[in-house]
Amino acid sequence: RDNMSEAHREVMNSILDDIYEQIVNTIAEARNWTPEHTKKIIDNGPYTASNALEIGLVDELLYEDELIDKIKEINDDKYSFMKARRYAIGQPRYEGWDIPPTIAIIYATGNIVSGKSSNGFMTGQNMGSDTITKAIKRARNDKNIEAIVFRIDSGGGSALASDIIWRELKLAAEQKPVIVSMSDVAGSGGYYIAAPATTIFADPGTITGSIGIISGKFVFEGLYEKLGINTEIMTRGENADIYTSHKPFNDEQRVLMQKNMTECYNTFVTKVAEGRNMTFEQVDKIGQGRIWTGKQALEIGLVDEIGGLTDAINEAKRQIGLSTDDPVRVMTLPIYNTSFKFGTHLSVMLQELSSIEDLEPIGKLADKAKLLAEEDVLYIMPYHLEIK
Repeated sequence: RDNMSEAHREVMNSILDDIYEQIVNTIAEARNWTPEHTKKIIDNGPYTASNALEIGLVDELLYEDELIDKIKEINDDKYSFMKARRYAIGQPRYEGWDIPPTIAIIYATGNIVSGKSSNGFMTGQNMGSDTITKAIKRARNDKNIEAIVFRIDSGGGSALASDIIWRELKLAAEQKPVIVSMSDVAGSGGYYIAAPATTIFADPGTITGSIGIISGKFVFEGLYEKLGINTEIMTRGENADIYTSHKPFNDEQRVLMQKNMTECYNTFVTKVAEGRNMTFEQVDKIGQGRIWTGKQALEIGLVDEIGGLTDAINEAKRQIGLSTDDPVRVMTLPIYNTSFKFGTHLSVMLQELSSIEDLEPIGKLADKAKLLAEEDVLYIMPYHLEIK
Protein backbone atom coordinates (compact mmCIF):
# COMPACT_ATOMS: atom_id res chain seq x y z
CA ARG A 1 0.00 0.00 0.00
CA ASP A 2 1.02 3.62 -0.45
CA ASN A 3 -1.65 4.96 1.93
CA MET A 4 -3.54 4.09 5.09
CA SER A 5 -6.27 1.48 5.02
CA GLU A 6 -9.69 2.66 6.17
CA ALA A 7 -9.37 0.56 9.33
CA HIS A 8 -5.96 2.09 10.10
CA ARG A 9 -7.28 5.61 9.46
CA GLU A 10 -10.27 4.97 11.73
CA VAL A 11 -8.21 3.81 14.69
CA MET A 12 -5.61 6.58 14.30
CA ASN A 13 -8.33 9.24 14.26
CA SER A 14 -9.97 7.63 17.29
CA ILE A 15 -6.70 7.66 19.26
CA LEU A 16 -5.81 11.23 18.22
CA ASP A 17 -9.30 12.52 19.05
CA ASP A 18 -9.20 10.98 22.50
CA ILE A 19 -5.68 12.16 23.37
CA TYR A 20 -6.44 15.65 22.03
CA GLU A 21 -9.57 15.78 24.19
CA GLN A 22 -7.49 14.74 27.23
CA ILE A 23 -4.95 17.50 26.51
CA VAL A 24 -7.63 20.15 26.03
CA ASN A 25 -9.58 19.20 29.16
CA THR A 26 -6.45 18.96 31.32
CA ILE A 27 -5.20 22.41 30.27
CA ALA A 28 -8.69 23.92 30.56
CA GLU A 29 -9.13 22.60 34.09
CA ALA A 30 -5.65 23.67 35.21
CA ARG A 31 -5.92 27.17 33.68
CA ASN A 32 -9.59 27.63 34.57
CA TRP A 33 -10.53 28.06 30.91
CA THR A 34 -13.33 26.67 28.82
CA PRO A 35 -12.47 23.85 26.38
CA GLU A 36 -13.42 26.17 23.49
CA HIS A 37 -10.98 28.85 24.65
CA THR A 38 -8.27 26.23 25.17
CA LYS A 39 -8.68 24.92 21.62
CA LYS A 40 -8.35 28.48 20.31
CA ILE A 41 -5.12 28.92 22.30
CA ILE A 42 -3.75 25.65 20.87
CA ASP A 43 -4.68 26.59 17.30
CA ASN A 44 -2.93 29.97 17.54
CA GLY A 45 0.36 28.53 18.82
CA PRO A 46 3.26 28.09 19.09
CA TYR A 47 4.17 31.10 21.26
CA THR A 48 7.22 32.91 22.49
CA ALA A 49 7.71 33.01 26.26
CA SER A 50 6.39 36.57 26.50
CA ASN A 51 3.33 35.71 24.42
CA ALA A 52 2.69 32.63 26.57
CA LEU A 53 2.75 34.88 29.63
CA GLU A 54 0.42 37.37 27.99
CA ILE A 55 -2.27 34.79 27.18
CA GLY A 56 -1.95 32.93 30.49
CA LEU A 57 -0.16 29.72 29.48
CA VAL A 58 2.53 30.49 32.07
CA ASP A 59 2.39 32.56 35.25
CA GLU A 60 5.84 34.10 35.40
CA LEU A 61 9.08 34.36 33.40
CA LEU A 62 12.23 33.55 35.39
CA TYR A 63 15.83 32.51 34.90
CA GLU A 64 17.04 29.46 36.80
CA ASP A 65 18.73 31.50 39.54
CA GLU A 66 15.56 33.57 39.92
CA LEU A 67 13.51 30.39 40.27
CA ILE A 68 15.60 29.36 43.28
CA ASP A 69 14.99 32.79 44.83
CA LYS A 70 11.29 32.32 44.16
CA ILE A 71 11.32 28.97 45.97
CA LYS A 72 13.02 30.64 48.95
CA GLU A 73 10.38 33.35 48.95
CA ILE A 74 7.47 30.90 48.84
CA ASN A 75 8.93 28.71 51.60
CA ASP A 76 10.29 31.46 53.89
CA ASP A 77 13.86 30.34 53.21
CA LYS A 78 13.01 26.81 54.43
CA TYR A 79 14.01 24.55 51.57
CA SER A 80 16.43 21.86 50.44
CA PHE A 81 17.30 20.44 47.02
CA MET A 82 17.73 16.88 45.88
CA LYS A 83 18.95 15.69 42.50
CA ALA A 84 16.35 13.88 40.39
CA ARG A 85 18.46 10.70 40.27
CA ARG A 86 18.66 10.56 44.06
CA TYR A 87 14.94 11.24 44.40
CA ALA A 88 14.08 8.47 41.94
CA ILE A 89 15.92 5.77 43.88
CA GLY A 90 14.97 7.03 47.33
CA GLN A 91 12.83 4.89 49.62
CA PRO A 92 10.39 6.26 52.22
CA ARG A 93 12.08 6.51 55.57
CA TYR A 94 10.51 4.30 58.22
CA GLU A 95 11.15 4.61 61.91
CA GLY A 96 9.76 1.88 64.10
CA TRP A 97 10.40 -1.53 65.57
CA ASP A 98 8.09 -3.55 63.35
CA ILE A 99 9.16 -4.54 59.84
CA PRO A 100 6.55 -3.19 57.40
CA PRO A 101 5.03 -5.40 54.67
CA THR A 102 6.94 -5.72 51.40
CA ILE A 103 5.59 -5.00 47.91
CA ALA A 104 7.58 -6.07 44.85
CA ILE A 105 7.63 -3.81 41.79
CA ILE A 106 8.59 -5.77 38.68
CA TYR A 107 9.53 -3.68 35.65
CA ALA A 108 8.62 -5.32 32.33
CA THR A 109 10.05 -3.03 29.65
CA GLY A 110 10.80 -3.35 25.93
CA ASN A 111 10.23 -5.90 23.17
CA ILE A 112 9.19 -9.27 24.55
CA VAL A 113 11.75 -11.91 23.54
CA SER A 114 12.70 -15.43 24.54
CA GLY A 115 15.67 -15.77 26.86
CA LYS A 116 17.27 -13.10 28.99
CA SER A 117 16.58 -9.36 29.02
CA SER A 118 19.05 -7.11 27.24
CA ASN A 119 19.60 -3.48 26.40
CA GLY A 120 20.69 -3.28 22.76
CA PHE A 121 22.69 -0.43 21.28
CA MET A 122 20.21 1.94 19.55
CA THR A 123 17.52 -0.76 19.54
CA GLY A 124 16.16 -0.21 23.04
CA GLN A 125 15.51 -2.66 25.82
CA ASN A 126 14.34 -6.22 25.33
CA MET A 127 12.21 -7.97 27.95
CA GLY A 128 13.45 -11.54 28.20
CA SER A 129 10.98 -14.22 29.29
CA ASP A 130 13.64 -15.98 31.40
CA THR A 131 14.53 -12.79 33.28
CA ILE A 132 10.95 -11.68 33.93
CA THR A 133 9.60 -15.08 34.92
CA LYS A 134 12.51 -15.50 37.33
CA ALA A 135 11.60 -12.16 38.94
CA ILE A 136 7.90 -13.08 39.17
CA LYS A 137 8.70 -16.49 40.62
CA ARG A 138 10.97 -14.91 43.22
CA ALA A 139 8.21 -12.51 44.25
CA ARG A 140 5.63 -15.30 44.23
CA ASN A 141 7.65 -17.64 46.44
CA ASP A 142 8.95 -15.00 48.86
CA LYS A 143 6.66 -15.16 51.90
CA ASN A 144 7.73 -11.67 52.95
CA ILE A 145 6.37 -10.16 49.70
CA GLU A 146 2.63 -9.70 50.15
CA ALA A 147 1.75 -8.11 46.78
CA ILE A 148 3.22 -7.56 43.32
CA VAL A 149 3.02 -4.43 41.17
CA PHE A 150 3.81 -5.35 37.55
CA ARG A 151 4.89 -2.22 35.65
CA ILE A 152 4.53 -2.74 31.88
CA ASP A 153 5.92 -0.60 29.07
CA SER A 154 5.90 -2.78 25.94
CA GLY A 155 4.41 -2.96 22.48
CA GLY A 156 4.66 -6.75 22.57
CA GLY A 157 6.90 -9.26 20.82
CA SER A 158 7.28 -13.01 20.80
CA ALA A 159 4.04 -14.97 21.26
CA LEU A 160 5.91 -17.81 22.97
CA ALA A 161 7.76 -15.51 25.38
CA SER A 162 4.53 -13.61 26.13
CA ASP A 163 2.76 -16.86 26.97
CA ILE A 164 5.56 -17.97 29.29
CA ILE A 165 5.38 -14.67 31.20
CA TRP A 166 1.56 -14.86 31.25
CA ARG A 167 1.72 -18.30 32.85
CA GLU A 168 4.05 -17.19 35.63
CA LEU A 169 1.99 -14.08 36.38
CA LYS A 170 -1.19 -16.17 36.50
CA LEU A 171 0.40 -18.48 39.08
CA ALA A 172 1.42 -15.43 41.13
CA ALA A 173 -2.10 -13.95 40.96
CA GLU A 174 -3.48 -17.19 42.42
CA GLN A 175 -1.34 -16.69 45.54
CA LYS A 176 -1.23 -12.94 46.17
CA PRO A 177 -2.54 -9.64 44.72
CA VAL A 178 -0.97 -8.74 41.38
CA ILE A 179 -1.57 -5.15 40.29
CA VAL A 180 -0.60 -4.13 36.75
CA SER A 181 0.49 -0.56 36.14
CA MET A 182 0.64 0.36 32.46
CA SER A 183 3.14 3.01 31.42
CA ASP A 184 3.32 4.56 27.90
CA VAL A 185 2.40 1.37 26.05
CA ALA A 186 0.96 -2.02 26.97
CA GLY A 187 -0.10 -3.38 23.61
CA SER A 188 -0.44 -6.83 22.07
CA GLY A 189 2.00 -9.04 24.00
CA GLY A 190 2.31 -6.17 26.46
CA TYR A 191 -1.42 -6.52 27.15
CA TYR A 192 -1.34 -10.34 26.96
CA ILE A 193 1.00 -10.49 29.96
CA ALA A 194 -1.27 -8.08 31.88
CA ALA A 195 -4.44 -10.11 31.43
CA PRO A 196 -4.20 -12.40 34.51
CA ALA A 197 -3.65 -9.52 36.96
CA THR A 198 -5.94 -8.91 39.91
CA THR A 199 -6.35 -5.24 38.94
CA ILE A 200 -5.10 -3.26 35.92
CA PHE A 201 -4.24 0.46 36.03
CA ALA A 202 -3.55 2.61 32.97
CA ASP A 203 -2.89 6.30 32.46
CA PRO A 204 -5.52 8.12 30.35
CA GLY A 205 -3.11 8.28 27.41
CA THR A 206 -1.60 4.79 27.71
CA ILE A 207 -1.70 2.98 24.35
CA THR A 208 -3.07 -0.48 25.04
CA GLY A 209 -5.10 -3.32 23.58
CA SER A 210 -3.87 -4.43 20.14
CA ILE A 211 -5.23 -7.91 20.82
CA GLY A 212 -3.93 -9.36 17.60
CA ILE A 213 -1.27 -11.45 15.95
CA ILE A 214 1.34 -11.00 13.23
CA SER A 215 3.33 -13.55 11.28
CA GLY A 216 5.20 -13.57 7.99
CA LYS A 217 8.67 -13.36 6.57
CA PHE A 218 10.97 -11.11 4.56
CA VAL A 219 11.50 -12.20 0.96
CA PHE A 220 14.74 -11.00 -0.67
CA GLU A 221 14.45 -12.91 -3.95
CA GLY A 222 14.56 -9.76 -6.10
CA LEU A 223 17.48 -8.33 -4.13
CA TYR A 224 19.47 -11.55 -4.50
CA GLU A 225 18.92 -11.45 -8.28
CA LYS A 226 20.18 -7.87 -8.50
CA LEU A 227 23.29 -8.82 -6.54
CA GLY A 228 23.89 -11.88 -8.71
CA ILE A 229 23.40 -14.26 -5.81
CA ASN A 230 21.92 -17.63 -6.71
CA THR A 231 20.81 -20.18 -4.12
CA GLU A 232 19.63 -23.73 -4.61
CA ILE A 233 17.45 -25.15 -1.84
CA MET A 234 17.19 -28.89 -1.29
CA THR A 235 14.40 -30.08 1.00
CA ARG A 236 12.65 -33.11 2.36
CA GLY A 237 9.06 -32.46 3.32
CA GLU A 238 6.47 -30.42 1.44
CA ASN A 239 6.84 -27.28 3.57
CA ALA A 240 10.39 -27.62 4.87
CA ASP A 241 11.29 -24.30 3.21
CA ILE A 242 8.16 -22.42 4.33
CA TYR A 243 10.19 -19.69 6.09
CA THR A 244 12.91 -19.30 3.47
CA SER A 245 13.69 -15.73 2.43
CA HIS A 246 14.21 -16.82 -1.19
CA LYS A 247 10.56 -17.13 -2.23
CA PRO A 248 7.08 -16.11 -1.07
CA PHE A 249 4.52 -18.44 0.47
CA ASN A 250 2.59 -20.52 -2.05
CA ASP A 251 -1.21 -20.81 -1.82
CA GLU A 252 -1.14 -23.96 0.29
CA GLN A 253 1.39 -22.46 2.68
CA ARG A 254 -0.74 -19.32 3.08
CA VAL A 255 -3.69 -21.49 4.09
CA LEU A 256 -1.50 -23.32 6.61
CA MET A 257 -0.14 -20.03 8.00
CA GLN A 258 -3.66 -18.62 8.30
CA LYS A 259 -4.79 -21.71 10.20
CA ASN A 260 -1.88 -21.45 12.66
CA MET A 261 -2.41 -17.71 13.14
CA THR A 262 -6.11 -18.17 13.80
CA GLU A 263 -5.31 -20.69 16.52
CA CYS A 264 -2.83 -18.31 18.16
CA TYR A 265 -5.28 -15.40 17.92
CA ASN A 266 -8.02 -17.50 19.51
CA THR A 267 -5.63 -18.39 22.34
CA PHE A 268 -4.94 -14.68 22.89
CA VAL A 269 -8.65 -13.79 22.97
CA THR A 270 -9.51 -16.73 25.24
CA LYS A 271 -6.88 -15.80 27.83
CA VAL A 272 -7.92 -12.15 27.85
CA ALA A 273 -11.55 -13.22 28.24
CA GLU A 274 -10.57 -15.44 31.16
CA GLY A 275 -8.58 -12.70 32.87
CA ARG A 276 -11.18 -9.97 32.33
CA ASN A 277 -14.27 -12.11 33.04
CA MET A 278 -15.61 -11.47 29.54
CA THR A 279 -16.88 -13.72 26.80
CA PHE A 280 -14.80 -14.70 23.78
CA GLU A 281 -17.17 -12.69 21.56
CA GLN A 282 -16.83 -9.56 23.72
CA VAL A 283 -13.04 -9.64 23.54
CA ASP A 284 -12.99 -10.49 19.84
CA LYS A 285 -15.18 -7.46 19.14
CA ILE A 286 -12.67 -5.08 20.76
CA GLY A 287 -9.66 -7.11 19.60
CA GLN A 288 -8.75 -7.54 15.93
CA GLY A 289 -5.44 -5.77 16.59
CA ARG A 290 -7.06 -2.43 17.42
CA ILE A 291 -5.35 -0.10 19.87
CA TRP A 292 -7.09 2.04 22.49
CA THR A 293 -6.12 4.82 24.89
CA GLY A 294 -6.23 4.03 28.60
CA LYS A 295 -9.38 6.15 28.89
CA GLN A 296 -11.07 4.17 26.10
CA ALA A 297 -9.78 0.87 27.54
CA LEU A 298 -11.50 1.65 30.85
CA GLU A 299 -14.81 2.19 29.06
CA ILE A 300 -14.63 -1.16 27.24
CA GLY A 301 -13.37 -3.18 30.19
CA LEU A 302 -9.72 -3.79 29.28
CA VAL A 303 -8.51 -1.93 32.39
CA ASP A 304 -10.00 -1.42 35.85
CA GLU A 305 -8.75 1.97 36.96
CA ILE A 306 -7.13 5.14 35.64
CA GLY A 307 -3.96 5.94 37.53
CA GLY A 308 -0.19 5.75 37.63
CA LEU A 309 2.38 3.72 39.53
CA THR A 310 1.63 5.37 42.88
CA ASP A 311 -2.06 4.54 42.49
CA ALA A 312 -1.15 0.92 41.74
CA ILE A 313 1.01 0.74 44.87
CA ASN A 314 -1.82 2.20 46.95
CA GLU A 315 -4.21 -0.39 45.50
CA ALA A 316 -1.73 -3.13 46.42
CA LYS A 317 -1.69 -1.75 49.97
CA ARG A 318 -5.48 -1.80 50.08
CA GLN A 319 -5.65 -5.39 48.88
CA ILE A 320 -3.34 -6.57 51.66
CA GLY A 321 -5.36 -4.71 54.29
CA LEU A 322 -3.35 -1.50 54.66
CA SER A 323 -4.29 2.14 54.26
CA THR A 324 -2.52 4.36 51.74
CA ASP A 325 -0.67 6.07 54.61
CA ASP A 326 0.76 2.84 56.01
CA PRO A 327 4.48 2.30 55.35
CA VAL A 328 5.70 -0.52 53.12
CA ARG A 329 9.04 -1.78 51.95
CA VAL A 330 9.54 -1.84 48.19
CA MET A 331 11.61 -4.46 46.41
CA THR A 332 12.47 -3.64 42.79
CA LEU A 333 12.88 -6.53 40.35
CA PRO A 334 14.51 -7.85 38.19
CA ILE A 335 17.96 -7.32 39.67
CA TYR A 336 20.54 -6.83 36.92
CA ASN A 337 24.29 -7.28 37.16
CA THR A 338 26.09 -4.01 36.40
CA SER A 339 29.71 -5.04 36.88
CA PHE A 340 30.66 -4.47 33.21
CA LYS A 341 31.98 -0.98 32.52
CA PHE A 342 32.84 0.63 29.22
CA GLY A 343 36.30 2.02 28.68
CA THR A 344 36.52 5.79 28.37
CA HIS A 345 37.01 5.91 24.60
CA LEU A 346 34.27 3.36 23.89
CA SER A 347 31.87 5.17 26.19
CA VAL A 348 32.46 8.49 24.44
CA MET A 349 32.04 6.85 21.03
CA LEU A 350 28.73 5.25 22.02
CA GLN A 351 27.44 8.53 23.42
CA GLU A 352 28.28 10.30 20.18
CA LEU A 353 26.67 7.59 18.03
CA SER A 354 23.55 7.40 20.17
CA SER A 355 23.05 11.14 19.72
CA ILE A 356 22.60 10.70 15.98
CA GLU A 357 18.80 10.63 15.84
CA ASP A 358 18.68 9.37 12.24
CA LEU A 359 20.25 6.07 13.33
CA GLU A 360 17.74 5.30 16.07
CA PRO A 361 14.78 4.35 13.82
CA ILE A 362 17.10 2.12 11.77
CA GLY A 363 18.24 0.35 14.91
CA LYS A 364 14.69 -0.19 16.11
CA LEU A 365 13.62 -1.45 12.69
CA ALA A 366 16.53 -3.88 12.65
CA ASP A 367 15.52 -5.07 16.10
CA LYS A 368 11.93 -5.74 14.94
CA ALA A 369 13.20 -7.51 11.80
CA LYS A 370 15.46 -9.72 13.94
CA LEU A 371 12.51 -10.58 16.17
CA LEU A 372 10.39 -11.58 13.17
CA ALA A 373 13.23 -13.70 11.80
CA GLU A 374 13.61 -15.56 15.09
CA GLU A 375 9.94 -16.09 15.95
CA ASP A 376 7.19 -17.63 13.79
CA VAL A 377 4.35 -15.77 15.52
CA LEU A 378 4.37 -12.36 17.19
CA TYR A 379 2.00 -10.63 19.56
CA ILE A 380 3.24 -7.18 18.57
CA MET A 381 1.63 -3.90 17.61
CA PRO A 382 1.75 -3.36 13.84
CA TYR A 383 2.50 0.32 14.29
CA HIS A 384 3.36 2.83 17.00
CA LEU A 385 1.97 6.27 17.76
CA GLU A 386 4.41 9.10 18.42
CA ILE A 387 2.99 12.41 19.63
CA LYS A 388 5.19 15.50 19.50
